[in-house]
Amino acid sequence: MARLMDALRPVPVLGQQRGGNADDRLHELYWNRAQLKKEFAALRKERFKLLDALTEEEGRSARLRQKLEFLEDVLADPDTANNAVVFYTLRKLWARCAQRLVALSGELRAQREAHATKQLRAKFLAQRQATVQQIGRQIEAVQAETDSVEQQIDALGRQIDDAGGWLSLLRRRRLQAELGSTRERHGELTGERQALEDARAVEAARNVPEFENLDIEVRRAINCTVIAFAELLATHYRECELSDWLRVAHEKSVGSARFGDPGECQRMLKKIAQYQQGFEKREKAEGFSTELAKLARAIRTSAKFRGDDAVVPDADSLYAFGNNVLARDMWSVSQAMLL
Repeated sequence: MARLMDALRPVPVLGQQRGGNADDRLHELYWNRAQLKKEFAALRKERFKLLDALTEEEGRSARLRQKLEFLEDVLADPDTANNAVVFYTLRKLWARCAQRLVALSGELRAQREAHATKQLRAKFLAQRQATVQQIGRQIEAVQAETDSVEQQIDALGRQIDDAGGWLSLLRRRRLQAELGSTRERHGELTGERQALEDARAVEAARNVPEFENLDIEVRRAINCTVIAFAELLATHYRECELSDWLRVAHEKSVGSARFGDPGECQRMLKKIAQYQQGFEKREKAEGFSTELAKLARAIRTSAKFRGDDAVVPDADSLYAFGNNVLARDMWSVSQAMLL
């Protein structure tokens, strides 16, 4: 707004101009006008963007209102209301199965990561301890040589003191030269020991590295176990004659699903609850984990992967297993896969 007021302020004529150049003032006026045009264009662009977002939100709200009105109509009719209850019960069951697969994948991943982290820590600590001990042995060797050199220095000093008279001049010079080289060696050993002491301190202070990711083979094994669990779920509900109805509820809308008259809907609701409890009881029973592990090994043996770094099996390689849950994406199993 300040720029707009400045731009609109009248420019004095040349005869009235004081304390400034007319060309500079005119240049400033054109510059302000260009800036205003740029800011106005940016505001128009932002306005259109907000209008588009508002239109999109209004459309989303309208669609939600239509769905709500449709659902109210469905629930208002006793026949369609019972079908809607069955429909949403089946959808909830599908969602619970999908959540169970995600939870299983997370549990297996956490277990393997904990085990891998423990192994990584143990291996790191053992290597660090071995390195510290190795450096310690090197320090001991340097210290032993240092002690020997110090003894040589003392002996040479005594020999120089004992070598008196003119006849021993050459001998003293030789001993002094030898003493100088021995002292140089002593200095080298002192520096070497300090470097080793520093290296040992650095090695001892190294922290255990963070665990990054499970290796490819472990992730493949976890994914095959999740697929095996999904297969057991699919087999259970197929034997209960609910598998097709579960897929109908998952893929269709509430208005297109028909499960029968109110009596048939009530019977189906009881069946859903009964067989859901049946699988949950089976999962907790002794021997289920063995059954799951056996099927997972069979799936892992048959599974083919599209690339050395792929961890999700090719669905075409699992058709030998009755439900082929991966190809059909039963229970949204693809969302539970580790990548």
